[in-house]
Amino acid sequence: MKEVKRRQELLKRLGAFPLSKLRPHEKQLQFLDSSARVRLFFGGNRSGKTYIGIAEALAHAYGVRPWCSPPRWLDVPVPNTGIIVSGQGWGRGVGGTIIQTVTSFIPRSAFKQRAGPAGAPVKLILDNESVIHLAAGSQDLAAFEGMAFHWAAIDEPIPRGVFDGIWRGLVSTKGRIWFTLTPLGANAQWMHELFIAENKLGAEVITASITDNPYLDAKAVEQFKALELRPGEAAARFRGVFEFLSDRVHPQFDPQGPAVIDPQVLPGGVRILSVDPHASKPWVLLYVHLSDDGVWTVYDEWPPGPRWERALDGQEASIEAYVRIMRALEHVPVQIRIMDPLAGGQAQYAGRTLQQDILKRTGVYFSLQTQCNTMLGISRINALLADGKLRIFRTCTNTIRSLASVAFDPRQPRGHVVAGINKDHWDALRYALMADVRPPAQLCYAYTDADFT
Repeated sequence: MKEVKRRQELLKRLGAFPLSKLRPHEKQLQFLDSSARVRLFFGGNRSGKTYIGIAEALAHAYGVRPWCSPPRWLDVPVPNTGIIVSGQGWGRGVGGTIIQTVTSFIPRSAFKQRAGPAGAPVKLILDNESVIHLAAGSQDLAAFEGMAFHWAAIDEPIPRGVFDGIWRGLVSTKGRIWFTLTPLGANAQWMHELFIAENKLGAEVITASITDNPYLDAKAVEQFKALELRPGEAAARFRGVFEFLSDRVHPQFDPQGPAVIDPQVLPGGVRILSVDPHASKPWVLLYVHLSDDGVWTVYDEWPPGPRWERALDGQEASIEAYVRIMRALEHVPVQIRIMDPLAGGQAQYAGRTLQQDILKRTGVYFSLQTQCNTMLGISRINALLADGKLRIFRTCTNTIRSLASVAFDPRQPRGHVVAGINKDHWDALRYALMADVRPPAQLCYAYTDADFT
């Protein structure tokens, strides 16, 4: 009897909220009717994707879809803990879109709000004591570790590492997760790979066009279609079609194509180590071979594996530690060591630059004679791919994923680059290919440690 009374009181309270007046259109109903643990609503702009994603989040927080007739009770404990993550950042995403949509469904009196960075809320405590954590996909990955959720809602593409942390938080509760997004940008690439190409998680995908929203008048649709967009971007924004390839920096690179080869002996040539150093995450070490006929081959990388950003968890991260790693990897000596010139030229200890500090402490010399210009690097990689002169050992999985996922940010001027998997391996590749390295027939000298100590 207590449960019956509780439900009656809840429905009476929710009956005064706009949430109870929701009238989903056909594609939104398909999304709601799905029994899949992982659901994705790929929608064009104004297709109602964020609207239905937040409505479903509130329904899970209350344990019922009050707009159904009769109300549909959900298999989730109440009160519960959930998370909503925006791929649009704190200000525009969390503080703007998410909160505005929440308050379009329930009044501010129905929840308490705890503020986070720059005033953006980080937690909503509903009047039934359910807790909704709010987060941005741009946050440090550590923010998504060690928490348990009963459900999760993702609005717009997020980095793969964010999903991994949230997914682990759903394991103990067997909670559901859903995504509502326009499939654009680098962060959409891993989603295509995981949920469509492989789909080992049994995800269900619903695709909606801007014209599927009957509550949007024809004039608004035509005005939106009048916008000048690139063909691939237009397909995603109008029809919700997965067009991440249109944003890719290297659309001709196929991880299953001829540029990815089995490991093999690389005779002669010049061997280069290219390093992208960082203060807050592991350095990336990329080993590249340049043959006599000008073919570049990526033959080794560090850190290896999908969790490369955590390669040094609990371990020393000193310059000496990195040099020991290099020595262990260099079974065949390298002739040239290249480092990101911006990082290598920064002041470190006792007024020395990072480059000078490495030399002073370990005797290892890194050249800074490479080009940092992003667009020149892109042109260089594309030209080598077109000529069949860039190859990658298939064991270098992080480099392959990085090259496949690096993309232009559609919200920024051309030349601004983001990445869905990681960008650091791609940066290290650029530094190697843009360095002043000549094939052996033209090489006048090779760099060795002894030359600079």
